[in-house]
Amino acid sequence: MSRRAYAVPVNPSTSVDHMLGTAVPAPPTASTRFTDDSEDADMFNYMIDASTSNRDLVGHRARVEKLRGQATGSSRRSTSVPGSDKLFAQSLEDAQVRWTEESKFLPPRATPAVKPVADPEEPHRVEHSEGDRSAIERYVIAAARALDRQQDLRGTLSLVELEKALAERVNEQLSIELPYEPMPKQERRVSLINANSADDEVAAAVDDGVLLLCFVDDVGSNKERVSLCTGFAVQGGERLAGADDAGRGALVISCVHTLESATSKAAERKSRGVALAVTRQGHIYPIRTLLSNLPDADLSLLQLEDTPVQVDAVTSTLHTVEGGALRTLPVSPYPAVVNTELSISSFGGWLPATAGSSHGSGAFPALTEHDVVRSRWARATLTGYKDPIGRVAETGTYDELAQLNFKLRDDTPETPAALQSANLCRTMTYFPLPGSSGGPVVDVETGSVVGIVRGHRTSQLHGSRGDAVPAEKIFEFFALPGIGKHR
Repeated sequence: MSRRAYAVPVNPSTSVDHMLGTAVPAPPTASTRFTDDSEDADMFNYMIDASTSNRDLVGHRARVEKLRGQATGSSRRSTSVPGSDKLFAQSLEDAQVRWTEESKFLPPRATPAVKPVADPEEPHRVEHSEGDRSAIERYVIAAARALDRQQDLRGTLSLVELEKALAERVNEQLSIELPYEPMPKQERRVSLINANSADDEVAAAVDDGVLLLCFVDDVGSNKERVSLCTGFAVQGGERLAGADDAGRGALVISCVHTLESATSKAAERKSRGVALAVTRQGHIYPIRTLLSNLPDADLSLLQLEDTPVQVDAVTSTLHTVEGGALRTLPVSPYPAVVNTELSISSFGGWLPATAGSSHGSGAFPALTEHDVVRSRWARATLTGYKDPIGRVAETGTYDELAQLNFKLRDDTPETPAALQSANLCRTMTYFPLPGSSGGPVVDVETGSVVGIVRGHRTSQLHGSRGDAVPAEKIFEFFALPGIGKHR
């Protein structure tokens, strides 16, 4: 009987070839020793030694990295293979070095010539002398004092009552409809004046429909607290009489956060206060009532008295203005697409060139001067939308559009010179200016309102950016066409 023969490997200690019938060498043990004289053999002998502790092995990680480099061929390229933590640390170090080297070439931080005393939207006490107050504040305080004295011309709504209405009339819907005007006729388009407009265009656009909403507390104390924001009138006020227990005054859209700030302070001091709206010509409309507010959208719907009044600069009394019809603005129910050119209402249109007035404390400042009129609007670009939880939203989909983002165009001559540096976060100029909240955002091409200014955000990466409420939210105040009230 013949004896079975097996294949013999060339080198039994290292050959691993299952086709030849050989087996994998047994794993190394404490008694196994590598006889190679190389440095790698010494390290592996050290690692498999039973007396070697874990702490000692940590110190040999550099040798393991060296072996990995040899296995991948990096040693032949004279380049090590760094780990992810090393790469991250190196990137941070490179960024810091680059910032240190380039920061010396940046222009110095600009300091404004005059720093505003307070945000006009926040209630701030006016305790300075008459000459130190801004012209618009002096006129508003004079009007509030006159309204407080002449009860027959005063509106029925005080700041305390306004706070109560804010809590009671949440998400209220009117029984009337607001007309859809995505492409208004020429006579209905918003009069958009810019820094590059001709003199004849400026003279023709005396009233652009934008209002200054004023909330004055501690009236008559000579230490009045004033809060200012912006608003604009929409159609439907004359159709409300009898339908919603309202008058025939104009309907005004504005923001909620300024109202909440003004009314909360008044309620703490149990002061009635005065709420009023001022036009570009200085006509005063007392605020009659608050019809509804949308806290989630930061929108409010107010109604004014139907008869405007004006302050006499000499006697500081009020007299009725005849024929002072309030201009209403068209509102589009459809959102503007990204990269649409916008015109943003700016609080700069309420700041006269000179703060003083030679006609007394009750004189209305010259807001129709051409330089002031050219500061009413600023050009911007629509950069995108956000949903209620801050995610990117897109038009033409089922996404809910809760926030409209825009950025000032400082490279166009239509933007006022005072706002040219508003995109740079190292300056003290922001856009939109404080006090612009509640103002209209207009599509330049169509001349229709597509948003309501809410505020601005500033970051080192993007500079100053504005955010607004899409105009489609305004229609939640009104009945749906052909359907009526849905809540």
